[in-house]
Amino acid sequence: MYRALWELLRPYRFTLLFALILQAIAGLCSLIPLIAISQVANTSVHQYYEWVVIASIGGVSWLICQTFALYLTHQTDNHLCHQLRLQLLDKVEKLPLSHFAQHGRDGFLQIADRDVRSLHQLTAHAPADITKLIIVPITATLILLWQNALLTIFCLIPLITSFFLFKQMRSIRYQALYTSRNRTMSALYEQYAELADNPLQARQYPNQSIQKKTSQALYQFEIAFKRWISKIGALSSLTQVGISSTLLSLWVIFGVSLLSEPVPLAQIILFILLISSIAAPVAAMGHGADALNLAVSASERIRQLLAEPGMHYGEKAITPSQGELKLVQVDVKIGNNPILSNINITVAPNEFIAIVGTSGAGKSTLIQLMARFLDPTEGNVLFNSVPLPLLSLTSLNRTVSIVMQSTPPLPCSVRENLQLFAPNSTEDDMYRYLGELNLLSLVKQQPKGLDAVIEQDIVLSGGEAQRLAIARALLSPAPLLLLDEPTSALDPRNAQRVLNLLHSEPRTCVFVTHDLNGLNLADRILLLDNGKLIAQGSHQQLSIHSEPYQQLLRALEENCA
Repeated sequence: MYRALWELLRPYRFTLLFALILQAIAGLCSLIPLIAISQVANTSVHQYYEWVVIASIGGVSWLICQTFALYLTHQTDNHLCHQLRLQLLDKVEKLPLSHFAQHGRDGFLQIADRDVRSLHQLTAHAPADITKLIIVPITATLILLWQNALLTIFCLIPLITSFFLFKQMRSIRYQALYTSRNRTMSALYEQYAELADNPLQARQYPNQSIQKKTSQALYQFEIAFKRWISKIGALSSLTQVGISSTLLSLWVIFGVSLLSEPVPLAQIILFILLISSIAAPVAAMGHGADALNLAVSASERIRQLLAEPGMHYGEKAITPSQGELKLVQVDVKIGNNPILSNINITVAPNEFIAIVGTSGAGKSTLIQLMARFLDPTEGNVLFNSVPLPLLSLTSLNRTVSIVMQSTPPLPCSVRENLQLFAPNSTEDDMYRYLGELNLLSLVKQQPKGLDAVIEQDIVLSGGEAQRLAIARALLSPAPLLLLDEPTSALDPRNAQRVLNLLHSEPRTCVFVTHDLNGLNLADRILLLDNGKLIAQGSHQQLSIHSEPYQQLLRALEENCA
């Protein structure tokens, strides 16, 4: 696990080493004012100015060295987090969609946001804290041993006791409590995020669905936290008491009273000040250890994600043209779960194909395979007899245009949205498709027209955003159009317009749908069930010969009634 940490920090090792040296000097200098203060008690009023000067020099040196050390560690933290986010951005562009299906949105969010931020304590503060923990206690202890060995041993008893209590808290015996607390806290974060993303559903079904899951997650966290506190709380309190300045000061005075020989006032003051200076970095390591453990776990998750194989593209370039799309003995698994099994499909040029099936049948996964958003576990996907992995990314984007079910527009102008895959498209081309999709009047109402910025000058409804995405796909030169539920957010009239437009286009179109009009227009229908292609044919053929298709039609008709 610490190897992952070293891999992340290795490029910054010299900067961190210099920061450690500065912090070590700062730790030594921090003791000088304490020693000087204690010596004032032995000095006459007219002679203590020398110690004031020494204390001032030590204090200023301490502040300068510590400031520069923290500056270097915080700069390292900034550079590290920036580089990690760039690497993660590059990685997320190459990961197949199956990764997100397996880990969910919060899986990547955990790493890209919370895990990267968890490294702050590790890089910005831990080097200084650890150096201070080593240098200050050892140096202060040596000074005290030189002054009075017996009193030093007695004064270290509370600190040693607190150290062993701290070790007990971190023992394997209590690790399950920490794991349970962290796991339930993470689950609670995820549920709160889902609740925030779906306020309407939470309001519509109070104490059910999302709200119920959030309440259960909160209850589980409360149980885990109470169990953790009940076991750890007493040990933690005793540890804090053992290193408190009040107890340590009283303990020094108590130790002095037990000694047979008198102890000078300057020595008593020195012991009180230095014992507290020993305890301070130890106290800081309490929560620091928690943060350090989180950072170590975070670094391992970041390393694993960066090591995951991404999707690699070939160098083969092809000119966008009509061609045959073929899936040969395709299987798709996410983890150990089969999503698609033994899929064999040939899509002819200019064919208009609908994909239907119940929820979870694998329809969206099949569309994503055709667009090469993920690769099959087994089998091949070919366009014009060329396996898709051999195509360059540019060629793939020129060959395939896809519209997913959720298609929020980019926060830029309407023109830039439409020209994303067709930078050379003319205004006439854009106006044509906007008119066909019943968006032209909306755009022309805007003072800026095509240059109206979405979310600033113009706000689109869900159906309008979906039609804009379809217009963008139609403007692209891609001969293969893939659409996932292209009419899901549309009223019947606009849905029919979209289907008629797609059907009239001189290119291959494959779309997932539950729209009866789309099924009637389709040249061929692919019926999926539990990841298997169980029937294919025209609407008329399947209506007569396929019982599962007949059942699906009855369900669709009931929903439309």
